[in-house]
Amino acid sequence: MRLRAVLISLAKSGEDYSKYAEILEQAGLKTSDDLLFTSSASELFARLEHGFMTFVEFASLKEEVAKFIGAPGLTGDEAYMLAKDKAAACYKGYTGVPELDELLDGFGHHGVIEIAGGRETCKTLLAFHIVLRYLAADPKGRALWMDTTNSFNVNRALAVTRLLTGPGRDDALDRLSYSTCFDMNPVLGVLDDMRQAIDLKADGAETPTPRFIIIDAVTPLLSKDISSVSSQGHAIMTSFFRQLNSFARSYSITVLVINSSVLAKQPNDLPPHNELSAFSGSNLKPALGPTFTFLSDATIWLSEGKNMFPGDAVVTKAVQEKVYIAEVLRSRSFLSGTWCAFKSDG
Repeated sequence: MRLRAVLISLAKSGEDYSKYAEILEQAGLKTSDDLLFTSSASELFARLEHGFMTFVEFASLKEEVAKFIGAPGLTGDEAYMLAKDKAAACYKGYTGVPELDELLDGFGHHGVIEIAGGRETCKTLLAFHIVLRYLAADPKGRALWMDTTNSFNVNRALAVTRLLTGPGRDDALDRLSYSTCFDMNPVLGVLDDMRQAIDLKADGAETPTPRFIIIDAVTPLLSKDISSVSSQGHAIMTSFFRQLNSFARSYSITVLVINSSVLAKQPNDLPPHNELSAFSGSNLKPALGPTFTFLSDATIWLSEGKNMFPGDAVVTKAVQEKVYIAEVLRSRSFLSGTWCAFKSDG
């Protein structure tokens, strides 16, 4: 940082050191790094014009500059308590199914969570419940839904909202922003606009920050660029998810990314099987390849119960009651391999 700017700032808060700026620059001390890190205080003082200031004054100036530039100190126990208070105040992102919420201690962690599964396995419905429960609970809450397949079902969202209670239920859908994004450029544009709006909020502008961002689904955005003979698609995917993770953590946002499935092929003509699944009957896996698996903070895999449970009686019951399985295929913060069953009428 320019030393002159530091001295002017110090003059506003107390001692006027700005009068020393010219003589310090003549001695080659133009930045704060020049003053603090190049030589000892006695060596730097010897470079100044004789009689301009005393060594005590110079040492005091150097100390004040160091205090101004340096970050405030924080002990380990203070940092722990701040992190603990922040975690306690964070909205958990519950689904309404206690067993499902226990898998990740809620779906409200700041970061990127992948929700993957086969067709008609309640992926979008799960995202609806997470987001709409938040909007119903917080009258000032906001969320953003990015639709990449033009499949957003307003009636379904309205049906979920009617099941909920809370002070913000009546206008929950009004606070759910909606954007259609059929390729990567519009998605990046929406995120850039949101980043600028949030930065303006920090400057005093009244701009609500969304607590949740849902991308339904990410598969059409990335699958067309991914190829086994080119690394370009993988580079685009990796760069995009790094931006998402950085965005989520910088602004305390949860990003729910919905992904589809592909057949989990095995070598040597073995039957298809998802090796990350706890169930032998799981023959599908998340789409977009093995690289994608490590780009999110957690992967929730949804599947139909009738395909997972062995035994005719159990299968029949699973079909009749529309039972689904949710598994934690991978998580950076919670135990992988855990699962639970839940019912849904769609």
